Amino acid sequence: MGDVTENFSRHEFGLSRGAAGAYGFAAADYPEEWVEERLRPLCGELEKLRAKLGGAKMHVIEAGGYRPRAYDAERIRRGARGVSPVSQHGEGRAADIRVDGYTSSEVYEVALAMVEAGELRLGGLGVYDHFCHLDVRKDKFRAWDKRSSAPSPEH
Repeated sequence: MGDVTENFSRHEFGLSRGAAGAYGFAAADYPEEWVEERLRPLCGELEKLRAKLGGAKMHVIEAGGYRPRAYDAERIRRGARGVSPVSQHGEGRAADIRVDGYTSSEVYEVALAMVEAGELRLGGLGVYDHFCHLDVRKDKFRAWDKRSSAPSPEH
């Protein structure tokens, strides 16, 4: 049982000691003051996707939840690719996930179909080789494909 929604807990969205330490930072908990406004809506959308996928276990990957802006800035400084200085992770509105029994491509296709059908309310949806990014930003929906063998340009 989760402490935010039925299947998700706040601790899953914090920056782990291992991921933080790799860039000289301390672990960072998900900010308590953002739980109601940002994390609960994000987890609510993740719950809908999880249900559509038959209740399969969903994992927030390491460093795939909240990341302090300074942490991402250091990653960019060290040459990390694909890291945005205005990432929704720094706002506590994003999760990078893997789902047991599904490829990232399958999760992306299901989530995109749900968005298009009005069943899932996302601001951003991205697919990568080994995970999917979902966020609940408040502006116009955008989707992207960053797989190494991306079949089509960004939506």
